[in-house]
Amino acid sequence: MRGHGPIRGLLEYESTSKLHGVSEPLIERQEVVALLFNVSDIAITLTSIERFLTEDDGEAEADES
Repeated sequence: MRGHGPIRGLLEYESTSKLHGVSEPLIERQEVVALLFNVSDIAITLTSIERFLTEDDGEAEADES
């Protein structure tokens, strides 16, 4: 199944500073996971706001009739 099991390839190399002149290390798995949770939280919040605004518009249109 997708989404289960360890993510591979994020930190396979001992020193990323030797790869293609990269001066900063690759992003670590914990950072990727934290970013994904943050993006998910933002998406959920935006969906809730959109629902709230849509429901509010529907009530306003019904009141005008």
